[in-house]
Amino acid sequence: MRKALPPLTKGVASSRLGTIAVIATFGGLLFRYDTGVINGALDSRGSSLGLTPATEGILTSSLLVGAAPGAFFIG
Repeated sequence: MRKALPPLTKGVASSRLGTIAVIATFGGLLFRYDTGVINGALDSRGSSLGLTPATEGILTSSLLVGAAPGAFFIG
């Protein structure tokens, strides 16, 4: 048999949860923005730098690896 959940009350944990949710939302938005910018620049970057598909993939993945901690710390 299930126990009833305690009633929702305003407290320290509820305000922290809201803060954590806002920070996580901004971190996700920033990471998605970085991904979109990188995707939009693939064509011009590959032709101007003379990249092969392999080096273009390495460059793109390294940019995303840098964008993840940036979005985490900014968020």
